[in-house]
Amino acid sequence: MIEPIKELYFGKKKLKVTGNYSVRIDQTVVIEPCSIPEAKINQFVSEQKKADKVAVKSYYGVPPKELDGPYVMKRMHGLLILGKE
Repeated sequence: MIEPIKELYFGKKKLKVTGNYSVRIDQTVVIEPCSIPEAKINQFVSEQKKADKVAVKSYYGVPPKELDGPYVMKRMHGLLILGKE
């Protein structure tokens, strides 16, 4: 199921991002960012190698969806991929 995203919490770091995300059966999170500078995403990916917990907030006022890791983040074909390690 594809849902909108407002914020991504990767460990203790937060990235404000608008776009869509989905969680696959294997708990891989795929994010399609819409309006965030490429440099900001690249900086976030290079700083954050691994996280024990990931949370995605889709709507304000609704608690974020939390997933236990460890997760690693990479960028592929314009998407952010958060995969289990």
